[in-house]
Amino acid sequence: MYESKIFESMFDIIPFGVYVASTQTYEVIYMNSYFREVLGGQPEGKCYEAIYGEDTPCFHCNFKQLLTADGKPNGKTLVYEHFNESNDRWYQMQDKCISWPTGEIVKYSIAVDITDRKRYQNELAEAHATLALNNKKLLNQNRLQQELLIQQIGCHRAGNERAANIDGDNGPRPLHDDRHNIVHAEKDNLSSRFNRLAGQVGDRNIEIAAEEGAAE
Repeated sequence: MYESKIFESMFDIIPFGVYVASTQTYEVIYMNSYFREVLGGQPEGKCYEAIYGEDTPCFHCNFKQLLTADGKPNGKTLVYEHFNESNDRWYQMQDKCISWPTGEIVKYSIAVDITDRKRYQNELAEAHATLALNNKKLLNQNRLQQELLIQQIGCHRAGNERAANIDGDNGPRPLHDDRHNIVHAEKDNLSSRFNRLAGQVGDRNIEIAAEEGAAE
């Protein structure tokens, strides 16, 4: 039919895989040249068998989501990612139901191969995870080094304080001992000066008494 050829020509120029399947029988009605080249020809049979290698309708089959209650296209377009186990490839799927020129209700699916993109995403995610792990290890190492440094500083200060408190010739005296010694030294100095002054006063008194006796 001419109208069918128009649809097929439109789908053939799309540089991604496209297939059309009946919503009633699951039979593959059409597959564009890109998909035929990937699959090695025009597959026959039901879509879940020919394309996905399954014995029963796929778990991700979305016919009901794209049809009204009376089985007509509802105009919705579903976009999602799917891993095809039959060829180990990732695809971004775009599904929509339409009326085929024969009058049959069909679903067309455009499958964009995103396997390389998924691999890059996984590699990037792994790189981020590795970077985060290494960063965490580095932070822990820095924390441990800081704690060790704080401990070393504390031990050094404690050692200095113990050394400053050692009494004897091998170390400085405590500060309160030095003040005590200064007070005693000042006291001894004052006592000596008083004794000298008292002696001088006594000697002068003796001289004055002698002078007064001679005068009489």
